[in-house]
Amino acid sequence: MSDVNEIRDRLSTSSFDDQHFTAAVAILSAEYAVSSRISAVLSTFDMIMADWTVLTIIKVTGGNPLQLGKIAELLRVHATTVTNAVERLERSGYVSRISDSADRRTTYVTLSSKGDRQLTTIQAALGKTQFGLGALSAEEAEQLVRLLSKVRKRTEAEVTEKQGATRVRKRARVAR
Repeated sequence: MSDVNEIRDRLSTSSFDDQHFTAAVAILSAEYAVSSRISAVLSTFDMIMADWTVLTIIKVTGGNPLQLGKIAELLRVHATTVTNAVERLERSGYVSRISDSADRRTTYVTLSSKGDRQLTTIQAALGKTQFGLGALSAEEAEQLVRLLSKVRKRTEAEVTEKQGATRVRKRARVAR
């Protein structure tokens, strides 16, 4: 089932008719399609999504050195994902690692001039595809950003609240 309307039609004839479920399926389906489109472009540069997002986050945060952990936090991914991407990017000469002289456990990553040039080239190539969102007008893309931000903020708040409640229950069990 590749079409959201087909999913909606099937759900409406079942006992499982829920607009939020349909919207969630549509988001997941669209995410797959957009990610696939972006990944196809990135593959022409011998790069994967994690590499591109690390380069991008360093660039959009001003190009200043960023801690590996901060990059993971900003991208909402596991630290290992960032470490692996940084290793690949460093081998290609796109980033450099800088150790913190005060705390050797802390590593910073900075964008090299080669990485900056490569990112500019990649962004131009992705821009030609409208980042996989060519079906949307500029206004629709802005509306989509607002709606997805609303969903993300609410969902993150709910997850954070639930995690906090779980921690409290675990502490209570330990205290017994």
